Amino acid sequence: MRLILTLVCLLLFAGTAPSRADLQLQPKMEATCRPASPASYTILRWKPRETCTTDCFVSRLTCTNGKSFELVSRVHPATTEFQMAFWSWMPWSLLLYLLPFLIIVGVAIIGSEAAVPLLIVNACAISYATVAAWSLYASVTGNPRDEWVLQALFLNPYAFGIFLLLFLIVNAVPIWRLLDGLFYRHPPATIISPVIWAGYPHHAASMHAELMPNIFEFVDPRESSSYYHRETDRLRAFKDKLDAETAFAQAYLRRERTRNHLNDGL
Repeated sequence: MRLILTLVCLLLFAGTAPSRADLQLQPKMEATCRPASPASYTILRWKPRETCTTDCFVSRLTCTNGKSFELVSRVHPATTEFQMAFWSWMPWSLLLYLLPFLIIVGVAIIGSEAAVPLLIVNACAISYATVAAWSLYASVTGNPRDEWVLQALFLNPYAFGIFLLLFLIVNAVPIWRLLDGLFYRHPPATIISPVIWAGYPHHAASMHAELMPNIFEFVDPRESSSYYHRETDRLRAFKDKLDAETAFAQAYLRRERTRNHLNDGL
């Protein structure tokens, strides 16, 4: 689960929070302004990708020394290295981008037993993530007049961060319910032992304890149901032991009484 969440964060925030340092055209801008540095740019003209080759974007580059130059490029001047790689590796990059979402949604659906409200919410979440990926792809060679819509709704790191947080919160409960049902609520020997360590229930119990620790056992063991289950099993075993010892003592007394009765008869 930690690996999945890490992949989600890396894949999403890498494209939604670009920095000036990783722009695709940064070396060209710096070479044009040298010895000064690039300060800002403004899009002057734009052509659709079908009607241009290397002159799709014409922008005015302003340097820190006050000079300005016209810059011609095939891609949008704000395109980052990540966006360019995402654009170049379509559709594999799209699949890699959506894979963590699909894994989390699949696990959540199983944990919620295919609850309809969660299906609807996750369908909207996947749609939003897909549109965001499409917006990231389209921003490389797309119409710059639509850029503010993409930046405000899909490529804005704050908007996407809120969406990601809500997505994880919504799916956290059903995912925990599934893991709790698999490794905690049911006897571990009936799930893990037959598959991996059949015939060794103590190994299954160890695996269960490692995979699904209960945080309340570290804070106050009396707050967890497993504590009472263990105490009940311990007392039941102690009672069985006392019953066995009582039965043994009764059998010993009967034997002695029988022996004494036989000795008195002789």
